[in-house]
Amino acid sequence: MSGLLNNSACLPGEEEGDRARFLELCASQLQTAVEDAKQKSELVSRAAITTAGRLAELGAAGNADAADAAEAMNSLFVHLQFADRLDQQVSNVRKNLLLLAGFVAGDEADWAALLERARGSYTMEDERRAFDRAFGGPAHAAAAADERIELFGGGGSDD
Repeated sequence: MSGLLNNSACLPGEEEGDRARFLELCASQLQTAVEDAKQKSELVSRAAITTAGRLAELGAAGNADAADAAEAMNSLFVHLQFADRLDQQVSNVRKNLLLLAGFVAGDEADWAALLERARGSYTMEDERRAFDRAFGGPAHAAAAADERIELFGGGGSDD
């Protein structure tokens, strides 16, 4: 592979291995950001659990407003699940940055194999679809077919 990611042609002021180290740094920064967000999300979750418990007690004592608020708190727990999804997504980005760093450093020589490993690491369908749109693949072909159907099918008949 040639271009900016190929370490064989360093740019002025660049040292051998700088590109791989930079990718590794990016991966590390992502990990730090996710860990920080996860800690804060856990604090919010614990506070919500405590508040929901107290509201449930008040609701059980006959306070209708407290019962409504407890129900709203339970809804909050569902919305807090975004942190788990974000953690999964950023984890995949981090892993793939490290794969790319290995490629840039010369540890991985087969670009197609690297892409296959990257796609295989995705746990969510929307991640696989985004990958396929970027690099072509089964989901990309299906999405292109869907777009053609939507654009030209019209959903009706010309009879």
